[in-house]
Amino acid sequence: MAFGTGTAGCGAEPLRAVRTDGDPTTLERRAELGDTDACMELYRMYGTGDGVAKDQLAALKYLKVCAAAGDAAAMRTAGRMQLMGKGNVPKDREQAEAWLAQAAALGDGEAMYLLGRMHADGLCSAEPDPKQAAAWFARAAAAGNAEGQFATAESILMSKGRRRDPAAAVRMYRAAADQGHAEAAYRAAMHFAYGEGVPCDPEAAVGYFEAACEGGFIQAMVDYADLCLEGRSVPRDEEKAVRWLEAAADRYDGSAQYELACMHASGTCFERDDAEAARRLEEASELGEPNAQYALACFRYEGRGGAKDAKEARMWFELAADQGHPAARAFLGMMLVSGRDTAQDIGAGMELLHAAADGQGYYEAQYYLGRIYSEGKHAARDLRKARGYLAAAADQGDADAAALLDAIKAERTFGRRGR
Repeated sequence: MAFGTGTAGCGAEPLRAVRTDGDPTTLERRAELGDTDACMELYRMYGTGDGVAKDQLAALKYLKVCAAAGDAAAMRTAGRMQLMGKGNVPKDREQAEAWLAQAAALGDGEAMYLLGRMHADGLCSAEPDPKQAAAWFARAAAAGNAEGQFATAESILMSKGRRRDPAAAVRMYRAAADQGHAEAAYRAAMHFAYGEGVPCDPEAAVGYFEAACEGGFIQAMVDYADLCLEGRSVPRDEEKAVRWLEAAADRYDGSAQYELACMHASGTCFERDDAEAARRLEEASELGEPNAQYALACFRYEGRGGAKDAKEARMWFELAADQGHPAARAFLGMMLVSGRDTAQDIGAGMELLHAAADGQGYYEAQYYLGRIYSEGKHAARDLRKARGYLAAAADQGDADAAALLDAIKAERTFGRRGR
């Protein structure tokens, strides 16, 4: 959760719009006499650079006059400016807390929420204070602030034992969603889809998913699309799934691009098109999506959807492996150990294979290591290690590992009989 965008939140009055059509000199004279309309106009002019040089510190000076006159929205805005250090305004947590507390005392819900954030982030004391944060979030929620309602729902779900009340959390998510809070709508949708805290309700789930997607919440677009493809928890709808995946991809979401690439590659919802799959994989890879980087590496290595390019393939394998992708580590590890299509580096290759096999339990890396230790070509032959890795891979359903393990057992049996 963040401090917000700087606009008035639900449960808070917006700053009053005042246009006096006066020149700055006249307005400043009026401001000196305590004219809050003139002060508000000067705040706007200095804040936006309209007719004067932009100067947030000057804007704050005039806003404080309105705040001192009892304007809760001005108090909250002054507090936010000093909390965030907007423009040339220095950060001042004590002053920020003081202004926000005054606004909260007048019932400003957004000020209450911001005080909750300050306590949650340890900005009011040496350490974060979750209890104080939760109390302020609850006050903001009661005042009708959507961010406070969302934060209260999150606090409820983080509680333990009897204090954890998913049904109460859903009520808060729904209240925030009804005010246009997109992430709250997504959370409510997931609860209705999976029946946590409320009965499963596909119709309600669809309604909240649609609201979250329309509100621009990307994770909702991706998860809703997946559920539409599966036909689980919500009705199956391929057209809707594609529409929201493409909307997420247009917003530079790598996982959505990757899913669309897989659909083009497999012919799901589209005619099979390896070139389009490769294009989307490249876009997703450039966004840092590790699954896409691995898949694009395989495409380049095989020459699928474009020209074969082992050098580029290795680059994408390395980028995915650096992010811990087990299949990328295994494939790159074998490339380096064997020296196939790249310079041989047995040490680096074995390190990658062990990272995928030992650290992540990845079956293909276990198979490769079993084969390496059974052959004794790139590492000292060690049948005990070979059997261990092959058995681990076979337990995960790797047929090649099971066959090689049987062959090693047969070899040992034959050797004993020969003696």
